[in-house]
Amino acid sequence: MNWLLALLAFAGLMTVLSTVVTISVEGLHKLLSLRKSGLQEMLRALHDSVIVGIKDEGLTRTELQKANGGSDEAARFAKDMTKSPSYGGQGRWWWISNWNINLFQRQFERLTSRQFAEQLSQTEFGKALAEQPRSYIRDVLARSKYEFDRIGVAQSAYFRQRAKVISGIAAFVFVLAANVNLIDVYVHLSTNERTLNNTLALIGADDPELLKQRVEQIADDTRGIMADASADGLSIADTPMTAVEISDYVKALNAELRLPVGREYFPFCNPSDLVRPPKHCEGGQMPVYMRLLSKPIEGFVWLLSLIASAGLLALGAPFWFDLFSKTASLVGRAAASRVAAANTSGEPVRKAATMGKKAGPRDEEPELEELTDAFIIASGVPRTPLSSTTLIGQKLGAPSDQALSAGVPKRTMDAPPPPPTPDEEIPSEAKVIPGQADDYSPPAASGRLRNVRGVRGKWTRA
Repeated sequence: MNWLLALLAFAGLMTVLSTVVTISVEGLHKLLSLRKSGLQEMLRALHDSVIVGIKDEGLTRTELQKANGGSDEAARFAKDMTKSPSYGGQGRWWWISNWNINLFQRQFERLTSRQFAEQLSQTEFGKALAEQPRSYIRDVLARSKYEFDRIGVAQSAYFRQRAKVISGIAAFVFVLAANVNLIDVYVHLSTNERTLNNTLALIGADDPELLKQRVEQIADDTRGIMADASADGLSIADTPMTAVEISDYVKALNAELRLPVGREYFPFCNPSDLVRPPKHCEGGQMPVYMRLLSKPIEGFVWLLSLIASAGLLALGAPFWFDLFSKTASLVGRAAASRVAAANTSGEPVRKAATMGKKAGPRDEEPELEELTDAFIIASGVPRTPLSSTTLIGQKLGAPSDQALSAGVPKRTMDAPPPPPTPDEEIPSEAKVIPGQADDYSPPAASGRLRNVRGVRGKWTRA
């Protein structure tokens, strides 16, 4: 039973330590802009495989294949899709005072469905699409969003594999720098009664109800920290602050449990094998090298233990929390009786500080009509229908304030909405949005001049 209790304590510790690795990996993603590069790669693939076919419907399959593959238009499309609308400002010194925003948050790292529709309206393709009827916009959005999600699923599999490799490298650097030999930690927990009892008391094993609450608390802490680390609003300047908070928590936990980790437990620097104090056995000192050369087998075993420790940490906090919760439900009552019997000295066990961060709620997936509304509103193109006289005048190059001789009166907020077309009924419970009906006949001429935006592109009415 002792090994099972040690596994419970070990899984709880690994949940915390693997969260440290997760924070480090998120910092690397932000520092190297890996997510932004991956999103732009997806958008370039979307442009060359889907958008080109929508814009040039008359091309043959061979011509479309020649147009695909990393074009300059695809790069501009990806840049426009990921450019954040919050970037900008006034003042002579605005760029200097907001250097962190300019360097690290000028572009999106991920796009929700609503952001995809809004950002699509800011591209050259979207500006031409905004001039088309609502039904055509809806069809194009449906196809583009489906293809974007399909490409995203394939890309996500690659990103997960890359994240595992980065997590393994970050975990190895962590265990090597801090000398965290998790094999020795588990052996220490299974053989040292005091450390095991203190660890079980810290995670609440002496009370089944407290243990259940602690399991839920660790789950909330882990999800909250991982959500904060991967959030779009967390800049690279905030990542070290989160890492420092986790580091302080780990130091407080280690001071309480006295685990065999750290530079004082560098290979062959155990107190029983020392001639000098541990502080003289740092990694760069000669005594350590001499002992490694004199005992190469032990040094090789130590290196393999660090590699195994890195692999255990790279499994991630969700894996260790799942193991911790299952083990806690299995041995909770046995651990309670053990801790109660071992704590006969009456010394109170200090509780480690908790990390009380919560994950924010996620937005629900919007409907296709909502995405169409978001695209139309973000495009800024007036949805007032144009007569054939207006279109001919604009094509001939007449000024927009002179091309329209039979304009449409400007509507006010209190004016009734335009009637729907026979083939596009508006639900009675839905909000009426200006421009939701594209094909109704304009009222009679009022003699009032209005500025009308020109028609761009080679679009044909669907």
